[in-house]
Order: sequence, then C-alpha cells, then structure tokens
Amino acid sequence: MKKKIYLFLNNKILTLDTVIPLIFDFKKENRNIEVIFYCFNKSTLDEINKNLFLLKLINNVGVLKILPSSSTIKIIRIFNIFFNLMFLLITSIFIKNTYIHFKALELFPFNVLYFTNKKNCFYIDPNPWGYIKNLEKSDDIFFKNKRFKDERPQKEIKYTKNIITFSKESPFVERMKKKKKKIFFLNFPRADKEWLKYCYKESQFFIKKNFSIKKIKDNKKLVLYLIGHFGAISGFDKNTNGKILFIKTIIQLKKINDVFIIFKPHPNANVKEIKRILKNLDFINYKISYMHTAVLASFCKYTISNYFSFALPDAWFANSITIEITKYDKEILSFTKNNSVGEEFVNYFIDSEDKNKLYEILSSKKHSLHKTHKKNYKDVSSIDLSKIIYNS
Repeated sequence: MKKKIYLFLNNKILTLDTVIPLIFDFKKENRNIEVIFYCFNKSTLDEINKNLFLLKLINNVGVLKILPSSSTIKIIRIFNIFFNLMFLLITSIFIKNTYIHFKALELFPFNVLYFTNKKNCFYIDPNPWGYIKNLEKSDDIFFKNKRFKDERPQKEIKYTKNIITFSKESPFVERMKKKKKKIFFLNFPRADKEWLKYCYKESQFFIKKNFSIKKIKDNKKLVLYLIGHFGAISGFDKNTNGKILFIKTIIQLKKINDVFIIFKPHPNANVKEIKRILKNLDFINYKISYMHTAVLASFCKYTISNYFSFALPDAWFANSITIEITKYDKEILSFTKNNSVGEEFVNYFIDSEDKNKLYEILSSKKHSLHKTHKKNYKDVSSIDLSKIIYNS
C-alpha cells in the first residue's frame, strides 16, 4: 500500500491557494506522491470547482473530496464522516500516511487522526505572506471596535507538534516556540520562481484561448481589478465601505479611454450587485474572470484593489503594477505613515478622494519600480520539506 498525503482544507479557498504551490513542488520532486484534498462543506467545493485553474492543479496532483458528503440529510453526513475516519484509522495501522491541516485535526472528531499518527501530522499557517505587522494592528483595531473586546482571538495550536509557517516574526511563532513545537520555516509559496513560471505559462495559454482578450491587449491597457466584500473592511474610514469605494473607482476609470478592466471577484463578492452597479454607471469596458490572480496579473500591466488583500501580493510578484485606492481610518494612517498596511506589496497608495492620481498613474509611461523583496525565512526548502513529510 502506497503512502498518501491527506490535506484537510478549511472553509476558505485561501487555504487551498496557500498549499497548492507547495504540493506543486512536492509532486515535481516525487511524482509517486498521492494527494487527497478534503474540504468540509459544499460551498467551499463549489468555489473550488468554479476556479478552473486551481481545479486543474488539484486534478494534476491528486483528488478532491468532500467530508462529510454533500447530502442535506444529517444522518448521511454523520455516517460519511464516521466511515472516512474509520478508513483512515485502519489504513494507518499498515502505513503511516501524512496529514496536513489548517486546524481541522485540532478538533473532535478529526483529532483522533492526530492522536493515532502524531509524527506524521503537520499544521500549516493559512497566511501565505508571513506576518505583516501593520495589517495585524489594523485587524486588532477593527475587531476591538466591532466586537467590543480588547483583542481578537489568538490563533492557537494545542496538539499538532509540526508547524509549517512563512514568517519568523509573528507572535504566533513565538507562542509555538514556547510550546516546544517543531517549526519548519519556508519562503512564500506563491512567490516561488517555478510557481510564477507556471502561472506565466498559464497566462499565455489563457490569452490564446480568449482571442477577444488578445485583441483588446493589442489596443488597450489591461487593468486587473480585484473586487472583494462591499461592506466594512479592517482599516476603512468609518464613513466608507467596499461598495462606496468601488463606485468611486469606476467613476474615475470611466474617464480613461484606453483601459480595459478584467474584474476578479473574491469568493465572497456579490457578482450580481457588481454587474448592477456597472450597468447603472454605464460602464461597459470590462470582463469578469475567476482565473487565478497570478495568471491574470501576468498579462495585466496594472492591478487595482480597494483594500489590501492576500491576492494583491500575487499580482505584485507577477510584476503587475499594484494600486490600492481606498480610504483609511486616521488611526490606521498614523501608524502606516500614510501608506498601505501591506506597503511592501503596493506600488501606489491612493486616497479615494484624490480624483486625479489614478488617471495620472494609468496614463504615465514611467512607474515606481518594484522593490526587491528581501525577506528570506526558510530554514528548509519546499523540496526538502516534501522529503521530510513523505519519509517521516
């Protein structure tokens, strides 16, 4: 019986986005590795199936399953969990498979898998870009104001001994060190050169397949617009929200004739409302795509977002010029020094009240150069980690 890697995603597609470049590397090192991806609800499964790029990668390296089943009948879901757990427990008697999770194996009933296979269980940090101090401070302020608590709940890993993370600076790492966890430090998986090469190749295939995009690219500047939640976001001024910022940005984009927008909605974005707003504003120079940000940004000269999200660094590493057009709270601006909370990944930071800056940037032929990203956290390469995981 061949050893397998079982990967337990959480209910956000971000976790798949974080781990898939690592599995991509693992598979290149050892083509015999079998990977089974588990998600825990149908909405996550639907989001993955909608993202053809990630789905293709999953099918190339393994199999996607849902746990429990997608049935709406509770007893069927319970039996599905029971039989899957029994299968994994029985097979672990004969071969020690590897479990990688984002906290699922800390909770009952799935923690029985950890207790029967401790050495081969790994927790992976869902944040793919390491500890970003100003973003954490902004989130703390947001949670305090929203929940009337002193601070948001801290991320804790009680059982799992092996921790995979992408930052040596985070308070989480310090807490894990005090608990004598074994920590594996890696560089950002979505900044890996081989991963970016793969995304670039996919971008060229995407353009060839979408002839209309190729034709537009020859005549206009392509701008990728990352759209997320239309409500309140960490760091926003109390008088603004995602919807207000979106409308203001579209009004500015309407003034620029030689641009074409590719909208990339976040899984939580309301696409029907996006289309309604665009129709009301008579904005027609656009397409909507669910392709991966790193693929779209590889051929879009600019990438716009109304807040700092974990998709923006994907565009930055793909050499797209990143623009955050937003309205921050004054308290946030005081400690960011009038910059983005993710300053290292943002080329231009614009106050949404500035009606000229976006036009100037998109019309200019000279731009701020990408700064070299100096952070190097790894104590172990992804290739070496694959050997540790597979041979442990």
